[in-house]
Amino acid sequence: MVTILPGIGLTPLLLSIPPVGLGWGKPVKPDPWRMRVRADTGVLLVACAGLICSLIIGLLAAVLFRFLDPLLLGGFLPQLLRQWVLVFAYVNIGLALFNLIPLYPLDGYQILYTFLPSKQAAQFSRSAIYGPFIILALFFFLPFIARLAGMGDFPLFRLPYYIWLGAQALISLVTGLPLNSLMLAYLV
Repeated sequence: MVTILPGIGLTPLLLSIPPVGLGWGKPVKPDPWRMRVRADTGVLLVACAGLICSLIIGLLAAVLFRFLDPLLLGGFLPQLLRQWVLVFAYVNIGLALFNLIPLYPLDGYQILYTFLPSKQAAQFSRSAIYGPFIILALFFFLPFIARLAGMGDFPLFRLPYYIWLGAQALISLVTGLPLNSLMLAYLV
Protein backbone atom coordinates (compact mmCIF):
# COMPACT_ATOMS: atom_id res chain seq x y z
CA MET A 1 0.00 0.00 0.00
CA VAL A 2 1.36 3.40 -0.96
CA THR A 3 1.17 5.94 1.85
CA ILE A 4 0.96 9.64 1.32
CA LEU A 5 0.52 10.69 4.92
CA PRO A 6 1.25 8.39 7.82
CA GLY A 7 -1.76 6.13 8.28
CA ILE A 8 -3.52 7.25 5.06
CA GLY A 9 -3.18 5.15 1.94
CA LEU A 10 -3.49 6.22 -1.68
CA THR A 11 -6.74 4.31 -2.31
CA PRO A 12 -9.00 6.40 0.01
CA LEU A 13 -7.51 9.56 -1.47
CA LEU A 14 -8.24 8.44 -5.04
CA LEU A 15 -11.78 7.39 -4.15
CA SER A 16 -12.50 10.82 -2.73
CA ILE A 17 -11.74 12.59 -6.04
CA PRO A 18 -14.90 13.13 -8.12
CA PRO A 19 -14.89 11.73 -11.68
CA VAL A 20 -13.55 14.12 -14.28
CA GLY A 21 -14.35 13.89 -17.96
CA LEU A 22 -12.46 15.45 -20.81
CA GLY A 23 -14.72 16.77 -23.54
CA TRP A 24 -17.94 15.94 -21.77
CA GLY A 25 -20.54 18.33 -22.99
CA LYS A 26 -24.17 18.58 -23.73
CA PRO A 27 -25.72 20.61 -26.52
CA VAL A 28 -27.67 23.47 -25.05
CA LYS A 29 -30.22 25.05 -27.31
CA PRO A 30 -30.20 28.84 -26.96
CA ASP A 31 -33.46 30.51 -26.00
CA PRO A 32 -34.20 32.75 -29.02
CA TRP A 33 -36.58 34.97 -27.05
CA ARG A 34 -33.91 36.00 -24.55
CA MET A 35 -31.63 37.46 -27.22
CA ARG A 36 -31.13 41.19 -27.57
CA VAL A 37 -31.53 40.90 -31.33
CA ARG A 38 -34.28 39.21 -33.31
CA ALA A 39 -34.83 35.57 -32.38
CA ASP A 40 -33.54 34.01 -35.60
CA THR A 41 -30.61 36.43 -35.79
CA GLY A 42 -29.61 35.50 -32.25
CA VAL A 43 -29.71 31.78 -32.98
CA LEU A 44 -27.66 32.39 -36.12
CA LEU A 45 -25.07 34.36 -34.15
CA VAL A 46 -24.82 31.63 -31.50
CA ALA A 47 -24.40 28.95 -34.18
CA CYS A 48 -21.74 30.96 -36.02
CA ALA A 49 -19.85 31.77 -32.81
CA GLY A 50 -18.75 28.17 -32.27
CA LEU A 51 -17.67 27.75 -35.88
CA ILE A 52 -15.77 31.01 -35.95
CA CYS A 53 -14.10 30.33 -32.60
CA SER A 54 -12.87 26.89 -33.69
CA LEU A 55 -11.69 28.29 -37.00
CA ILE A 56 -9.82 31.21 -35.40
CA ILE A 57 -8.15 28.95 -32.82
CA GLY A 58 -7.11 26.52 -35.56
CA LEU A 59 -5.76 29.26 -37.80
CA LEU A 60 -3.84 30.84 -34.91
CA ALA A 61 -2.32 27.45 -34.13
CA ALA A 62 -1.34 27.15 -37.82
CA VAL A 63 0.33 30.57 -37.68
CA LEU A 64 2.11 29.52 -34.48
CA PHE A 65 3.24 26.36 -36.25
CA ARG A 66 4.61 28.44 -39.12
CA PHE A 67 6.80 30.45 -36.75
CA LEU A 68 7.78 27.46 -34.59
CA ASP A 69 8.52 25.17 -37.52
CA PRO A 70 12.05 26.46 -38.28
CA LEU A 71 12.91 26.72 -34.58
CA LEU A 72 11.89 23.22 -33.53
CA LEU A 73 13.79 20.95 -35.86
CA GLY A 74 16.01 18.85 -33.61
CA GLY A 75 15.35 16.69 -30.59
CA PHE A 76 12.43 14.63 -29.42
CA LEU A 77 10.57 17.23 -27.33
CA PRO A 78 10.76 20.02 -29.92
CA GLN A 79 9.45 17.61 -32.56
CA LEU A 80 6.67 16.56 -30.20
CA LEU A 81 5.72 20.19 -29.54
CA ARG A 82 5.79 20.95 -33.25
CA GLN A 83 3.53 17.99 -34.02
CA TRP A 84 1.19 18.86 -31.13
CA VAL A 85 0.66 22.41 -32.44
CA LEU A 86 -0.03 21.09 -35.93
CA VAL A 87 -2.51 18.46 -34.69
CA PHE A 88 -4.19 21.16 -32.57
CA ALA A 89 -4.66 23.24 -35.72
CA TYR A 90 -6.00 20.25 -37.67
CA VAL A 91 -8.48 19.33 -34.94
CA ASN A 92 -9.89 22.83 -34.50
CA ILE A 93 -10.23 23.54 -38.21
CA GLY A 94 -11.66 20.05 -38.73
CA LEU A 95 -14.23 20.69 -35.98
CA ALA A 96 -15.25 23.93 -37.64
CA LEU A 97 -15.71 22.16 -40.98
CA PHE A 98 -17.52 19.23 -39.36
CA ASN A 99 -19.93 21.59 -37.58
CA LEU A 100 -20.96 23.05 -40.95
CA ILE A 101 -22.83 19.84 -41.78
CA PRO A 102 -26.56 20.67 -41.61
CA LEU A 103 -27.64 17.89 -39.23
CA TYR A 104 -29.35 18.58 -35.92
CA PRO A 105 -26.85 18.68 -33.13
CA LEU A 106 -24.35 20.53 -35.31
CA ASP A 107 -24.21 24.28 -35.91
CA GLY A 108 -24.80 23.90 -39.64
CA TYR A 109 -28.35 22.78 -38.83
CA GLN A 110 -29.11 26.03 -36.99
CA ILE A 111 -27.51 28.12 -39.72
CA LEU A 112 -29.54 26.45 -42.48
CA TYR A 113 -32.70 26.54 -40.33
CA THR A 114 -32.48 30.32 -39.84
CA PHE A 115 -32.04 30.95 -43.58
CA LEU A 116 -34.98 28.79 -44.67
CA PRO A 117 -38.44 30.30 -45.14
CA SER A 118 -40.82 29.40 -42.31
CA LYS A 119 -42.68 26.62 -44.17
CA GLN A 120 -39.47 24.88 -45.24
CA ALA A 121 -37.93 25.48 -41.81
CA ALA A 122 -40.85 23.69 -40.16
CA GLN A 123 -40.41 20.74 -42.53
CA PHE A 124 -36.64 20.76 -41.99
CA SER A 125 -37.06 20.77 -38.19
CA ARG A 126 -38.76 17.38 -38.39
CA SER A 127 -35.41 15.87 -39.38
CA ALA A 128 -33.83 16.92 -36.07
CA ILE A 129 -34.67 13.69 -34.27
CA TYR A 130 -32.81 11.68 -36.91
CA GLY A 131 -29.70 13.90 -36.95
CA PRO A 132 -27.54 11.99 -34.44
CA PHE A 133 -28.37 8.68 -36.12
CA ILE A 134 -27.53 10.07 -39.55
CA ILE A 135 -24.18 11.33 -38.24
CA LEU A 136 -23.38 7.94 -36.73
CA ALA A 137 -24.36 6.24 -39.97
CA LEU A 138 -22.38 8.63 -42.22
CA PHE A 139 -19.20 8.64 -40.17
CA PHE A 140 -19.07 5.17 -38.63
CA PHE A 141 -21.56 2.56 -39.80
CA LEU A 142 -21.71 3.16 -43.58
CA PRO A 143 -17.93 3.54 -44.08
CA PHE A 144 -17.40 0.30 -42.17
CA ILE A 145 -19.99 -1.56 -44.26
CA ALA A 146 -18.67 0.04 -47.47
CA ARG A 147 -15.14 -1.06 -46.65
CA LEU A 148 -16.33 -4.62 -46.11
CA ALA A 149 -18.30 -4.52 -49.37
CA GLY A 150 -15.37 -3.08 -51.33
CA MET A 151 -17.05 0.30 -51.90
CA GLY A 152 -14.80 2.29 -49.58
CA ASP A 153 -13.93 4.83 -52.28
CA PHE A 154 -17.49 6.07 -52.69
CA PRO A 155 -17.30 9.85 -51.91
CA LEU A 156 -20.15 9.92 -49.39
CA PHE A 157 -18.35 7.36 -47.24
CA ARG A 158 -15.15 9.42 -47.14
CA LEU A 159 -16.49 12.53 -45.36
CA PRO A 160 -13.89 12.41 -42.54
CA TYR A 161 -11.13 12.31 -45.15
CA TYR A 162 -12.57 15.33 -46.97
CA ILE A 163 -12.85 17.26 -43.71
CA TRP A 164 -9.20 16.44 -43.01
CA LEU A 165 -8.23 17.53 -46.54
CA GLY A 166 -10.10 20.83 -46.06
CA ALA A 167 -8.28 21.43 -42.78
CA GLN A 168 -4.98 20.61 -44.45
CA ALA A 169 -5.69 23.00 -47.32
CA LEU A 170 -6.52 25.85 -44.92
CA ILE A 171 -3.39 25.21 -42.85
CA SER A 172 -1.30 25.15 -46.03
CA LEU A 173 -2.87 28.41 -47.14
CA VAL A 174 -2.20 30.12 -43.80
CA THR A 175 1.32 28.80 -43.29
CA GLY A 176 2.46 29.00 -46.89
CA LEU A 177 3.92 25.51 -46.56
CA PRO A 178 3.29 22.97 -49.32
CA LEU A 179 0.92 20.10 -48.55
CA ASN A 180 3.64 17.44 -48.67
CA SER A 181 5.76 19.18 -45.99
CA LEU A 182 2.67 19.50 -43.79
CA MET A 183 2.04 15.81 -44.25
CA LEU A 184 5.60 15.01 -43.23
CA ALA A 185 5.36 17.22 -40.14
CA TYR A 186 2.02 15.61 -39.27
CA LEU A 187 3.33 12.06 -39.52
CA VAL A 188 6.85 12.46 -38.13
